[in-house]
Amino acid sequence: MGYMASALVLSQEKNLRIRQEAEELISSAERHIKHCYSTEPENFQLLPLLRSEWPIWWLTHSVFQHLYPEGPADPKPVDLSTPAPAPLDACWELDGQAKLCPLNKAAWMAVNGVYLLDDQHLQGMAPGLQSSRILQLFCDGRPLHRRATGEALLESLSASIATAEPSWSSVQWWSKQFVALQDPKFSDPSAGAYSASFIGEKVGMYIEETSAGDPYNAEWLQAYLTAFNRMGLQPHLVRRSEEVRAGVLYFWRINQMFGGGQLAGAPGVGLAVAQHLSAFDVSMGAALWPRPETMQFYQDKIALRDLFTRIGVPAPKSWVVQSLQDLEMLMQRGELKDADFPLVLKHPYAASSRGMMSCATSQEVRSVVGQWLQEHQVPCLLQRQLRIARDMRVTYVGGEIIQGYWRVKAAMNDLSSGSAAGSSLDFDTPLEEIAPFVRSFAAATGIDIGGMDIAFPEDAAEGPVVFEVSPIFDLNPEPPAEWRQRPYREYKQTEDYKKRRAENYALCAQKVVEYALQRRGRLFVDIDNTISDAWKRIRRATIPQWPGHSFDAKAHSPEELAKDSPLPGAQGALASLTRDWEVTYLSVRRPSCRANGPLEGLVTEARGAAGAFQAASKWLKEHHFPSYSQLVLVRTSSHGHVYKCNPIPLIFSNIYIYLRAAAPAADPGRIGKEAKQIGIKTLRCFAP
Repeated sequence: MGYMASALVLSQEKNLRIRQEAEELISSAERHIKHCYSTEPENFQLLPLLRSEWPIWWLTHSVFQHLYPEGPADPKPVDLSTPAPAPLDACWELDGQAKLCPLNKAAWMAVNGVYLLDDQHLQGMAPGLQSSRILQLFCDGRPLHRRATGEALLESLSASIATAEPSWSSVQWWSKQFVALQDPKFSDPSAGAYSASFIGEKVGMYIEETSAGDPYNAEWLQAYLTAFNRMGLQPHLVRRSEEVRAGVLYFWRINQMFGGGQLAGAPGVGLAVAQHLSAFDVSMGAALWPRPETMQFYQDKIALRDLFTRIGVPAPKSWVVQSLQDLEMLMQRGELKDADFPLVLKHPYAASSRGMMSCATSQEVRSVVGQWLQEHQVPCLLQRQLRIARDMRVTYVGGEIIQGYWRVKAAMNDLSSGSAAGSSLDFDTPLEEIAPFVRSFAAATGIDIGGMDIAFPEDAAEGPVVFEVSPIFDLNPEPPAEWRQRPYREYKQTEDYKKRRAENYALCAQKVVEYALQRRGRLFVDIDNTISDAWKRIRRATIPQWPGHSFDAKAHSPEELAKDSPLPGAQGALASLTRDWEVTYLSVRRPSCRANGPLEGLVTEARGAAGAFQAASKWLKEHHFPSYSQLVLVRTSSHGHVYKCNPIPLIFSNIYIYLRAAAPAADPGRIGKEAKQIGIKTLRCFAP
């Protein structure tokens, strides 16, 4: 056990020599077990090792996972030009509504009083079904108690289990994922039927049909599919606004080919994309990544110039002219001086250095600018030309750099450092030194995902300066050693480049998905009298009349629950939180009528009767609540305060907001204080 515990620690190190020590410890543990068995076979028992606090099978599997990680195969390319496939007709995912999927008893495997169900059998019940996505297990429609991961396999079997409450857990045994069930009545012919609810889609992908056929967009969309697959996520693919589900994080990739490319090189292409995406983001309760509002700066150097000026981002000095009259006024007022030359003329709405020209002196500026305006018919961005032999492309996600390289010009006087101009790439960059600058830039601009071009002018005491940034960018891979001194445009013609770029895209897409998911907190919301007006039902059910002395149990029926109306503004309030919060709804499974008056214990425990899960999920869907597939029935109202899907290990990165219409015993200040003490993020705790 000591050998394996040490190996588990060493196997997580990146240093190859240390990881080899972990392999040696595994061999030592194997030799030790064989020695014990051969010398004292009558006293050697493997079962206690398997059921100890740190079971050897778990330690071995964990070590192997770190030493020899096995990633899932990348998905097959999707034809983005074809219509979307029909919705999957599966019990757990039909219309995105929370449903109970029946689990056939014959598929379970008995192991020492524990019943196991693996992912292979779940896949046979419904395509895409995985034990890791099980939210709750039910028997005859009533939820079973969930225990810590592996607890059902770790504890010693005893006579007490025969009377224990049925429970389940999710375990990973060697290379397989299982659902582990303990139910003393499992083999009883009169025992109930088992079913499960599943976690709905957390992520999706929006395929904008007018631009999805563009090769660059198609590559990025495929990269997101690869990232989802590697992360074990099942995406919801949509092509139209009516297919969007509230509460799902949708990832997208749209460039200047939006609308069939009609706006390419014209003003407003980024703003048009931002407005198109914002309609999904705001009115439908979906959350899109990257954030749509950052697209207003896409291919708009004038908007970026204004942004940089407003917040103080260091950038090359620049001017905007729409006519020769504008140019004359700049020169007459002394805003454009001889010392500012040479200048670079840039197209404010073009990419890849298109429309770029140089102007060496003030004597020729009128003719050069006049010619440029006549040719392009858009405002001209005049920018002081920096004396640089190279600039740097930095790609970041959430303000953290994921890639950077120098673009080394073929000649000092070249206007562009792009690979099309013959530059070479140098991946030996001071990323650690510029990391604080990039974080500050992302925070100040609000563009938290982007590719930015920066430079360190030779005649400047400070640096860097920023040319531009874009939420839509390319990712050039590092070439093999033999290509590093050659023009990068030649390497782009090789198959090795295509393979490496696809992997670069997939890694970046995974970083974006991880960032969007990690920055999202978890919000647990009670249904009764938090988002539903259950008081009317309670008043109707009191006998003989309100406030009465007893309670009609029919108030717990699905038919009565369906009559509850949502509290005003509840849907909109939750929809506005879906970008930053993953919403899970809570309802209590056991109806109760305690003796301390008709109010006590009735309101929050009304949804525990048979069929309560289906009734609650249907109610959420019909009233257009976001994330209505995320529904959990808790045992009692007190369990809802700290509901956790997997209590061990206990890592608090979530949030619980206690909302209840009448909670005289709840002290919001105390709840908030206790939450902070154990590391839970809180917005506000209150009793409305």
